[in-house]
Amino acid sequence: RKLYHRGEMPFAGFREGYAEELEASEGAAAFAERCRKWLETQDVTLLYAAKNQQENHAQVLAAWLRQKSGAEGGA
Repeated sequence: RKLYHRGEMPFAGFREGYAEELEASEGAAAFAERCRKWLETQDVTLLYAAKNQQENHAQVLAAWLRQKSGAEGGA
C-alpha cells in the first residue's frame, strides 16, 4: 500500500498484491463470510476515504467481497 501511494507501484500491482493478501487472511475470509450472510437479508455498505475514487483499496476489497459472496450488484 505504501509503495502504491508513493507512486512506486502501479495500481495493477497493488490490486494483485492486496487480493493475494486477502486470500491468505483468515480474518478476511471470516469477514467475507459474514458479509455473505448479511447479503441474504440486507445490503452491505463499505465506507472509505480516498482521493482517487477509481483506484483504491476499498475498490479492491469490494470486488473481492463480491467474488466471495457471489453478489452481482454490490458489496
